[in-house]
Amino acid sequence: MPQDGQKTVTMSGIILKELLKEYRIEVKKRPSLSFAGFISEYAIMELERRKIVKQAAPLSLITVHDNIIVLKDAREKIFVEVQIKDKKWFCLSDKSDDCIHVGFAMALPETKDIR
Repeated sequence: MPQDGQKTVTMSGIILKELLKEYRIEVKKRPSLSFAGFISEYAIMELERRKIVKQAAPLSLITVHDNIIVLKDAREKIFVEVQIKDKKWFCLSDKSDDCIHVGFAMALPETKDIR
């Protein structure tokens, strides 16, 4: 029985198997992480990702090559490069690590393996 302010969630076996697979990978890096904590973090990250993608509607992915992500910014009619160096993301156009281009690039499924 969940406590006040909490909910119990049921999911299909296929989704549960996928999440357990991801959890086993993550718990090796962070042994104290519970499955419930992992699911909460996963949900929060997905909500953030969706929010960024929604805000970044005028942005689109052109290509991912090694550690460079090339985006098209329709608002400014420019192409933007986001570079990843030593696990740090940096927008070469904005000269920033905290702009909409970096957020959008980090939220893309295509960059999951580079993160």
